[in-house]
Amino acid sequence: MANALMIGGVFLLARDPRALAEWYRRHLGWELAYLDNERAYYIELYYRELGHPEQRQNLVFAIMPGDPGEPGQGHVINYRVDDVDAIVARLHEHGVETSAVTVGADAEGQGKFVRLLDPEGHRIELWQHLGG
Repeated sequence: MANALMIGGVFLLARDPRALAEWYRRHLGWELAYLDNERAYYIELYYRELGHPEQRQNLVFAIMPGDPGEPGQGHVINYRVDDVDAIVARLHEHGVETSAVTVGADAEGQGKFVRLLDPEGHRIELWQHLGG
């Protein structure tokens, strides 16, 4: 069965991404890089799993342009999964609506992405890295 492996990233929507990135730098010490083509700021936070110290993993924290809406709505939690197509098929079998699966750039090259809402209305994104 296909599964979520870990949290792949946290993505905040901001009316002023630059100001929010500066807030995180000033108060949390995170130096966020600017992605011109996305008009977004991001940092990759790296770690190693206890059971696999030879494998370096990362979590992305990003601030993207957009209207965050009401408090608690301006975010997307990204889950790294092992088989996005299988999970989407299972979701659809259970009547859960999703966006179309798209392929695009990720921190490691290319990935598959799909977005949906959980039963409480939280926005989530499933991501599968493609290739090596």
